[in-house]
Amino acid sequence: MERSGQQSRCPARQWLGAIGALAIGALAACAPQTVADAPRGPQPRVEPGPDLTRTPPRPQPAPPMGSLPPQPVPPPQVAVTPPQRLVEASGVRIGLLLPLSGSNAALGQQLLAAAEMALFDFGDESVVLVPRDTEQGGPAAAAESAVQAGVQILLGPIFAQAVQQAAPIARAAGIPVIAFSSDRSVASPGVWTLGLPPGDAVVRAVQHARADRRERFAALVPQNALGDQVVAGLRRAVQAYGGTIVRVDTYAPETNEFTQTVRGIANFEARRSGVAQGLRALEGRTDEAARRERRRLQGQAAVGDPGYDVLVLAESGPRLRLLAPMLAFFDIDQPTVRVIGLPLWEDPTLGREPALVGSWFAGPDPAGRQDFERRAQQLTGQPPARIATLAYDAVGLAAVLARQPGGPDFSMATLTQSDGFLGVDGLFRLLPSGLVERGLAVFQIERTGLRPVDPAPQRFLPPATN
Repeated sequence: MERSGQQSRCPARQWLGAIGALAIGALAACAPQTVADAPRGPQPRVEPGPDLTRTPPRPQPAPPMGSLPPQPVPPPQVAVTPPQRLVEASGVRIGLLLPLSGSNAALGQQLLAAAEMALFDFGDESVVLVPRDTEQGGPAAAAESAVQAGVQILLGPIFAQAVQQAAPIARAAGIPVIAFSSDRSVASPGVWTLGLPPGDAVVRAVQHARADRRERFAALVPQNALGDQVVAGLRRAVQAYGGTIVRVDTYAPETNEFTQTVRGIANFEARRSGVAQGLRALEGRTDEAARRERRRLQGQAAVGDPGYDVLVLAESGPRLRLLAPMLAFFDIDQPTVRVIGLPLWEDPTLGREPALVGSWFAGPDPAGRQDFERRAQQLTGQPPARIATLAYDAVGLAAVLARQPGGPDFSMATLTQSDGFLGVDGLFRLLPSGLVERGLAVFQIERTGLRPVDPAPQRFLPPATN
């Protein structure tokens, strides 16, 4: 049993406000096509689940940018408005694979809510959402159930392991998958990972650093998959934009003690000896210039830069706040050394850490999702999970492609059109390899919050072959 899209006229929808349009790239040969308004007639259908909505931006194909998140902790269980009316399903079916039970049920329910917002914004009565729980029976069984229900595209799952289990089922059925994982390793032709890999964000931030004439790069990362992804992103960025990686230091991922780790990457011992050498060189001199230099050296723990002008970090949250003071203590000072971080640094309170003021990170422009977050919170009573935008954009895209004049079109050519698509998290395009390229902005941490220093592109260059 599935819900009729005519429910778009229910009080919850009227409360959330007017319907907007999902902007998508060109579906014809040349000019991009925009779905200007969601249909005014009967609306989409969904199997039993929550109700929702949003107003999207216009699609535009993006300026020069290179190739382009650990997921946030799931919020508490949300209350969702139940469907008011159920009808027999028919029409174009969109499969949705989420953890709707078990330890990640709260996160799954928030993504389901976001998916229904998109469905009611962009679908019509011919579009049906078919959610399946990846926890009861496992991701493969959920995918098989969706395939047996006649879906033409699968959206989700969230986690990389679940994607690995569901993908072979979809591939055997010839059905494309747009997953919500950020793990590039599970992407393949016909299976896209819509989440933002940390390495891709590093590539974008390094692109900005190169435009700022910074040449020498170092990285300090944990010995785990996140650290590997960040270093791989740094290597890709240097290959694409130039520069030199002068050192990569690692540390045990469980450590809470960063003193020796930062002392090492700061090249502190060699730089401290430079202070003593400088003071010895001034012995016996009494002129004013010597006195000024002596005072300057006596006020420093170390001299010179550490051998690089950009330091890439792969920490966030409380552990970042443990690491950051060590940077200043061992004289890794901005802007002499600019620090690059992760998309999870989108936290205005990081400006309270003096050593992080001036740092850069790349991520989607938060302005694009403000309306979505406002309406989602109105509906559920709490802020949506950060990755709920992935479900909204994926379902919005699928609903628009389901309503093409010539019939639903989930072909590889349409999904990988070079102009890409524009969602609440900005510009993105699906590459034939299964990777996803995003148009990201670069932000600088200030004492009072975050400041954009390099805007997200408005157009993609022709995609690189990969």
